[in-house]
Amino acid sequence: MAQTQSEAALIASAGYGDPRYPPRKRAKVSYIEVEEFADYDTDVDVDDNDGDENDSPKKHVSRRKAATRGLTKRRGNQKEHGIFPFMKLPGEIRNLIYEFCLKIDPATPIDILHPGSTQPGKIRVLKRKQNSLAFLTNGPCDNSNSAFNYPDHVRVPHIISKVLVLNKAIALEASRFLYENTFNFCTPRAAQTFLAVIGPDNLRRITHVTFDRKSKSMISRQHEMFMAFVMLQPCVGIKSIVFAGYFPQPYSSKVILHAAENKWNMSFFASMIFEDCGSWYRSIALARRNIYAGLTVLTIRPRTYGFMIHSYLRNQAYSPAWIADFHAKTDQNVAMADCFEADMKLLLKKKLTFPHVDDQGNF
Repeated sequence: MAQTQSEAALIASAGYGDPRYPPRKRAKVSYIEVEEFADYDTDVDVDDNDGDENDSPKKHVSRRKAATRGLTKRRGNQKEHGIFPFMKLPGEIRNLIYEFCLKIDPATPIDILHPGSTQPGKIRVLKRKQNSLAFLTNGPCDNSNSAFNYPDHVRVPHIISKVLVLNKAIALEASRFLYENTFNFCTPRAAQTFLAVIGPDNLRRITHVTFDRKSKSMISRQHEMFMAFVMLQPCVGIKSIVFAGYFPQPYSSKVILHAAENKWNMSFFASMIFEDCGSWYRSIALARRNIYAGLTVLTIRPRTYGFMIHSYLRNQAYSPAWIADFHAKTDQNVAMADCFEADMKLLLKKKLTFPHVDDQGNF
């Protein structure tokens, strides 16, 4: 088809057809944009002849895909870190391990000592005494040779408590085995330190507590016993609290003997005990719906009554013959215990005023 004159003029003015301006060869350009190279499922169409082959987006994507496949394969061969392997054992086996590590003979309490002056908030536990390995192997040490001296006995912990710090799941499962032991507090201050450190959640798990002074020289004040029982208020499920050893002088001085009737008056002594333990008596009465529930839990050992009787008679002007005859008539430890229980019942009935309380203390 012949070109018109106007079209020929337009082509000439644009330079087309002029040998001085040959047609420019342009490479094929893809306008597909790669938004994120971390997206490995994105396929990019790029002409192989466009630019440097090593700088093409397709090569980068291929390398990322290969690296991801290798990383996935390595992760599949690695061990799982999300679950502690111990927790995969059956529950019965785990409980046996907890019991072996954390429980001791019920007849052997864990002694909590008086806190030190430099670290008043640290629990001090009396370690048990056992024969050393050198003693079991070689027998008693020959002190004549100082180069090979070794102790016959060593102090070791009662329990393996580090099992509780492995992880939180183990601590929750194993803690109940620890608190099934009997804890013996040598002083009320030792009880305060122990109860403050273990926290309110573990307070409810304590089952057996004893207060054994171990020494006459460790005289404590009355307010320390009061604070210890204030901290024991959450322990409404506790099975036994036992007073053993020596009572301080302010307590034992409240004991009165009516010699003519051969009867002990324990009302003043019971009042002092209620001053210290009244908040605990009230909390356990509310929990068990019986005002006398604390009497079955909190008890005093017979030897403690014997210490108070000996201290009382020593300060009175009784002859040795009268004292011997007095002990021969009846078991004074049992007699004092019966008088204390009777006076304590009267005091609890007077102090714990709940509605509709029957003769057995139920309400």
